[in-house]
Amino acid sequence: MITTSVIRALWAIASPILGKIPSVQINYDGIASSGVYQYLRAALYFFPMNTVLTIGGIVLSLWILRIVIAVLHSLWASLPIV
Repeated sequence: MITTSVIRALWAIASPILGKIPSVQINYDGIASSGVYQYLRAALYFFPMNTVLTIGGIVLSLWILRIVIAVLHSLWASLPIV
């Protein structure tokens, strides 16, 4: 509940600022006609996306784990223990 109220307060501050930014529209017509895009769509059609996303999640979690271990190792090395 505290988190929700903090997010709502931040949104109340940011909403008027973000409302002044003009909207951006991207035209995809040039991308769809390129040969590279067509080959990429054909190649990605055969990949099982659930498996790809699972593997990507595992790789990302391992990177985060390695970063956490490195930070803890650095903190442990900086302690003045004899």
